[in-house]
Amino acid sequence: MSVRSFILLGAALIMATVAPRAAQSNILFVLVDDLGWGDLGVFFQQQRAAANDPAEPWHFTPKLDGLANEGIRLTHHYCPAPVCAPSRASLLLG
Repeated sequence: MSVRSFILLGAALIMATVAPRAAQSNILFVLVDDLGWGDLGVFFQQQRAAANDPAEPWHFTPKLDGLANEGIRLTHHYCPAPVCAPSRASLLLG
């Protein structure tokens, strides 16, 4: 076996073991103030509508519902503080 054949064989084996890079997932992080647990359809707005709950607001969010159903939902980052700083700090700092 010549040196050239050996190098070509080694290069071919190395190229065969290299896996294609997986596509990176997109991240959409939505952080809002004064949004209640039942204000988005993905959480409990459909149940409120079925129960004829008169509580406002009745804003249907089909696009956000679709995004939430396709991805993951961080449901334990809720802080009942009157300002957003504790929620943001708990999420960003752990």
